[in-house]
Amino acid sequence: MRGLVKIGLAAITCALLTGCGGSRTAPADNWVDLVHPDVLAKANLEYYWRMDVHLKPGEAIDRLYQLDEKLYCLTTQNRLIATDAARGVPQWSRRVAKPGRMVFRPAHADDVFLSEKVSGVAEILAPEKIAGSKSFNVVVINSLSYVLVMDRADGKVLRKIVFDFAANTGGDCDGVNFCVGATDGTYHAFLLQEAVPTWTRSTGDILTAPLECFGGRLYVGSTDGAFYATQTGRKGSLLWNQKTDGPITAAFCVDRRGAFVPSEDNRLYAYDAISGRLLWDPVVCQGPLRDPVQVGENTVFQFARRDTFYAIDLATGRVRWKMPAARKVLAVMNGNVYLLDQRRNLLVVDEMLGEVEMSLPMLGYDRFVSSTGAKAIYAATRGGTVVCIRLRSAGYLTLEKMAEEDEE
Repeated sequence: MRGLVKIGLAAITCALLTGCGGSRTAPADNWVDLVHPDVLAKANLEYYWRMDVHLKPGEAIDRLYQLDEKLYCLTTQNRLIATDAARGVPQWSRRVAKPGRMVFRPAHADDVFLSEKVSGVAEILAPEKIAGSKSFNVVVINSLSYVLVMDRADGKVLRKIVFDFAANTGGDCDGVNFCVGATDGTYHAFLLQEAVPTWTRSTGDILTAPLECFGGRLYVGSTDGAFYATQTGRKGSLLWNQKTDGPITAAFCVDRRGAFVPSEDNRLYAYDAISGRLLWDPVVCQGPLRDPVQVGENTVFQFARRDTFYAIDLATGRVRWKMPAARKVLAVMNGNVYLLDQRRNLLVVDEMLGEVEMSLPMLGYDRFVSSTGAKAIYAATRGGTVVCIRLRSAGYLTLEKMAEEDEE
């Protein structure tokens, strides 16, 4: 009952907002062709909110991302729909590329200072002349040929920077620079305020893994098998690189605890993000690592093709357990890992022991957020129904609570 009350409150909130992009006309108890609330209750879960996104004829939800306070739906028409992840209230939508064009995953940066006008030569030579700069929390998203820098509050485009090369990776932003990889193995940095390129560096082969910015550094994995750490400043100095024995094609993870890098040489590497030294011996798998690594508070999760799913102790690199049917983590909550398996079942697994406590089919849902940080499961149908699922005992989800959970 508490879950249905939350769904009803979210619907009322949405109705009061003008320009809301979602449709809440379906009754809250209408779960035809979807996992019923009673089924979720068996795993101590409940629907926290439900939202029906307004899609155009022939349009469908293609991808789902949760970043900080936002939940993003990217549609088959390359429309990015931003939603309040805590309340399930649509906030804005914007077409980020023409239909059929490649669009890479979005990224966030906070406290980015930008003026309405792009700096000219005078401002570049004398930055103190820049007038009217404001601080924005931004979302950046790039296609093959340009990047859009948008205000997360309303989707307003603050910068559109056109590339003179073909991008081949999702880019990232450190608050001052936007960095992205190209098809020829080069990676590039652009100043956001001036919207100009600043430096370019090369790797030995094509880039496909998304780039990551952390702590004033840019991290790049190449199909030449090397992992690079570069300063994001104006010189783009190479700080260190480490060589693996296979292409790096999957998304890696970099945070204060290290850089965790899957390679197609069947090994998962963990490096100190500052020095580049190995934190522990590489974890040897029995298949190539072509899927993103997922790093939780205590455990690193990795699926190896033609092999199994690994749960690895973050501190030691020791394999805790394996699970052949599992594919990715949807959430980690109260000591349990919520895994999606190859048949789209939700597995509730003890994080330390690897014991399956519950299995239930995620009927109707075909788009999921992969996450080890969000204390919720986000799922969607291609037809536009988006839901947030939480523990029945979790209480109300607020932006402040989400921020606290992200810091854990």
